[in-house]
Amino acid sequence: MDMPHMRSLYQIGRISNVMAIPNNKDGSWHVDCCDLWGHVLHLTTASGEVCRFPSLESASEAAHDIGFQVVQVVEH
Repeated sequence: MDMPHMRSLYQIGRISNVMAIPNNKDGSWHVDCCDLWGHVLHLTTASGEVCRFPSLESASEAAHDIGFQVVQVVEH
């Protein structure tokens, strides 16, 4: 789901938490959110590609842009 839609879902209370998840192969990070029904929503570009971030800091910044104050970090 792209950033504008993810932000809208956050604003109306439909997503409950956010996670920053590393990719062990290339060192990038991606951001996932969970909705109220337990579905995982991947942050994507407008074209549907998964957003990849070069660092935890940039992934956290994206999560903060959605509206979250706290980001869960998932380590593999």
